[in-house]
Amino acid sequence: MHGEWLTLGIQNVSAEAEGSFTGEISAAMAFEAGARYALVGHSERRRLFGETDQVVACKVEQSMRAGLVPVVCIGETAEERRAGQTERVLARQLEGLGAIGGASLQALWIAYEPVWSIGTGTPATAESILEAASFIRAHVVSSDATIHAELRLFYGGSVGVGNASALGALEGVDGLLVGRASVETDSMIALCRQVAGGDGPVAIVRRDAGLSLRG
Repeated sequence: MHGEWLTLGIQNVSAEAEGSFTGEISAAMAFEAGARYALVGHSERRRLFGETDQVVACKVEQSMRAGLVPVVCIGETAEERRAGQTERVLARQLEGLGAIGGASLQALWIAYEPVWSIGTGTPATAESILEAASFIRAHVVSSDATIHAELRLFYGGSVGVGNASALGALEGVDGLLVGRASVETDSMIALCRQVAGGDGPVAIVRRDAGLSLRG
């Protein structure tokens, strides 16, 4: 796959700019290698590696300093949703980025990925996605009213060939974050062809590769 519409990203960067951190890749190293985007705060990083909102904020800052566009993942678990805590969780995760400042928030992309929908084959309903998207935009705008027009919001969670067009067409959703469906080459190609006529980007998160964005 090649062409002007394909841009590479990285699934993770270090929260530190330099130092002895064996196995880590700094944002600057990723940029020098050709990456232009960085996935930050994915639920697996938060759950499996204990990354806090503070760590996520540090990675976002390092990414922007290196010239990468951070794609920041936020979302609630099934338990939090059942308890009616979705907006509270989203607000906490967004507020964790507060130290970065309004001007910088305008430069990053936000991916709403309800944790309970990831890998289950059942995406969130259109209603719940629109509610979350509206809340996220309103919360971010409350810190800086000039951000609204520039904020790019993705949806991620069981995105596949059968639903990509419908999910990508939702008002307020600017692109899609694709995970499991991208592991199989045929389905990835089919999905890309399906959304090729749209204006929004598609972030393809592959476990055997990096982060690819169409847009």
